[in-house]
Amino acid sequence: MISMPGTAAQTIATRASLDSIGINLILGGFPKCATTSLASWINDSSHVTVSNPKETYCLCPEIQPERDGSPWSLRECFPLHRSKWMVEASTLNVYSRSLRDAVAADDETKVILSVRDPAEAVISWHNQMIQAGIATSIDFETCWEESLRLDQRWDSRADDPITFRRNYLRMFSFGYWVQHWIDAIGHQRVLILRTEQMRSDPSGVRAQLDRFLGPLALSELPPRLNQFASIRCESFYKQLRESRLNLAFRQFEMRFPAMGTIRRAVKEQVFRKPQKKTISSETGIQLGTHFVKDQVLMDSLWAENQRHWSSVVAD
Repeated sequence: MISMPGTAAQTIATRASLDSIGINLILGGFPKCATTSLASWINDSSHVTVSNPKETYCLCPEIQPERDGSPWSLRECFPLHRSKWMVEASTLNVYSRSLRDAVAADDETKVILSVRDPAEAVISWHNQMIQAGIATSIDFETCWEESLRLDQRWDSRADDPITFRRNYLRMFSFGYWVQHWIDAIGHQRVLILRTEQMRSDPSGVRAQLDRFLGPLALSELPPRLNQFASIRCESFYKQLRESRLNLAFRQFEMRFPAMGTIRRAVKEQVFRKPQKKTISSETGIQLGTHFVKDQVLMDSLWAENQRHWSSVVAD
């Protein structure tokens, strides 16, 4: 999914989409790295407008996921009024070469990249894939061990199949992907945030966002969304999500964004329950070992980014 290269035509089309709406801020965090919470937090600022829905997938054409029904029109995902920062925040944005090249072709568009401990993100993402009905097993370790056995049958040839393990390791090699964005547009237009910062030092994150985007007057604490991965009343929830009522509600929400708060509250408080994200110490060590080299790169990029933005005074 994430290895497909973008074409020149896709880059041109993506640049045209950005210009047509006036999108000048990409929230390109990785899956399960608090991008939903971050988008909701900055969207409360009068200077920011985030697309509704957040996940339009309109700016990553080479890796758009399969969708039920017609794809969103990017224009219908934004209100008519313009804010200083017009934001698109699909989580797959970070993997899109077409989008990266389109942003590089403009001197004004900025990018926020949100990262976290990759081993934690892998487990959290797998739980979400279970919820979505995509994962083939409810047991992460079963999937992981089966993939290890498959990988042992293959060498490093280019035509090797992308197994469960290889796909997850590639998706969550944060340093690899962040390096591509830094190489394309530099630290001057990229802000790297760590998920744990939002929890442990929200005032520090607010200060960073103000230096990056100008004063936003954000609330003291970011919301905590998508904390759960296990569904109560699974059959009823599935019917509700796949019904025409759900589609009608989402279209109504586009007209009245405040309804999104109600929808998220119902989803989080009624239908979801905490998911135990435990794995064996052996698997945990294996995950950590696989990401060591990439984490060294990520830590270096983050430190350099922090040095750059700590020296910038908010407008």
